[in-house]
Amino acid sequence: SDPTKGAWSFQIPSTHRKASALSVSDPTKGPVPEVANVIQNVLTNSPLNKGKLLLVKFLAGPYDEKATRAKLDEIIVSSPVVMLSFTT
Repeated sequence: SDPTKGAWSFQIPSTHRKASALSVSDPTKGPVPEVANVIQNVLTNSPLNKGKLLLVKFLAGPYDEKATRAKLDEIIVSSPVVMLSFTT
């Protein structure tokens, strides 16, 4: 069976311009992003995250890990930007 059945991906056109360092400030600097990073690190290393991972593995059920990894690698190599998601 196809491990990516029901999955989809899309490619974003590369029509972006490079921002001038003089005209754009770095949005990753400042107190709000720093607080967000701390919260993300706490949640990532918490038992809640481990429980979420166990739930996702349970919901996925048995599947061919090598075939799935090969398909994911193929998608990642074929597009400069890839976003994967799941629904429950």
